[in-house]
Amino acid sequence: MLKYDLWLIKRMLEQEKFNPDIRILCSGPKNDAYINLIDDLQHKGVKIFPLIEGPSELKTLQHSKFNVGIRLDMPVKASSHWNKQLDRFGFSAKEIYAMGAFKNLKILHYHVGSQIEKPMDILIPIKYALNVYFKLKKTNPSLDTLDIGGGMPIPYTRTKGVSVDKLMEKIFELLKSESEKHGMPQPNLICEWGRYIVAPAQITVFKVIDTKLIHKKKNDAKKWYVIDGSFMNDLADTWAIDQKWAIAPVNINGDEKLTEVWLAGSTCDSDDVYRGIENSVTLPDFNIENSSSESMYIAVFDTGAYQDALAMNHCLISHPQRIIAENGHIVVARKRSTPEEVGRSLGWNGGGK
Repeated sequence: MLKYDLWLIKRMLEQEKFNPDIRILCSGPKNDAYINLIDDLQHKGVKIFPLIEGPSELKTLQHSKFNVGIRLDMPVKASSHWNKQLDRFGFSAKEIYAMGAFKNLKILHYHVGSQIEKPMDILIPIKYALNVYFKLKKTNPSLDTLDIGGGMPIPYTRTKGVSVDKLMEKIFELLKSESEKHGMPQPNLICEWGRYIVAPAQITVFKVIDTKLIHKKKNDAKKWYVIDGSFMNDLADTWAIDQKWAIAPVNINGDEKLTEVWLAGSTCDSDDVYRGIENSVTLPDFNIENSSSESMYIAVFDTGAYQDALAMNHCLISHPQRIIAENGHIVVARKRSTPEEVGRSLGWNGGGK
């Protein structure tokens, strides 16, 4: 969690809506306001663990009377969709050993990437981190938890993914064997697989509002399908990190005549497009000028991670309506924002009070 997440925790605590058994890990650079908020909630009994990631935090938190964690700058790199050769967070193992004893060190944390492609690229960093963990525990007996960060891949494009059950078996076997080798108890394990958990919990549905032929010869796509939303606005990862999605028709039979299309958002930007996994998207052939009363809707799967959080109001496009469907019940959690609401969020009040 970051500073503004803690603000929500504080409000929930004030309203007696926060579960006191939940443990909170605080990551990211920590300025004085962030640290003061952590300290305030710790004094109120909330189980907060600030993860020390930089020198200024170390100076403030190393001897805290409350539990803390420290982040390891992992030298073992993984093959992942967003591979970072250099990490701006944490400390090397050598630097951590030189820090000596902490007052209440509980967690050793690291992160190697997102959408990790091979199971071994998850297991090899764990083995490295365990060696650091057991050596660090000799000077910090309170240490009892290893946080392996995120990275569990999601089969966005419906290709074969990693079996989480088989991977966890291998992780537990590794923890057991390394613990026995060092003659120490197995650490508690934390996985920050947020994307893996929340991405499949949401789909995004668009209406096709226009169709247009592509006349260029030898092109992968035959038509443009214009949607009533925006990839730049609603699915920002499409153009920010070239995210690929599984897309399917909602209401028109997939057994109808199919065609290769490119999808275009409802903004004036030429970048507001999605060209599919292999330079096109296969969808039922649809011509808006020849259609009867039936409109065409398409669904984009696994959009529950980051997309709403990254959404904006590009070209003053409103945020889409959000619907929660659970056990046969449907609730409108957020209505589509009006032009007036979008304007107010950008500082314009229409000349009124």
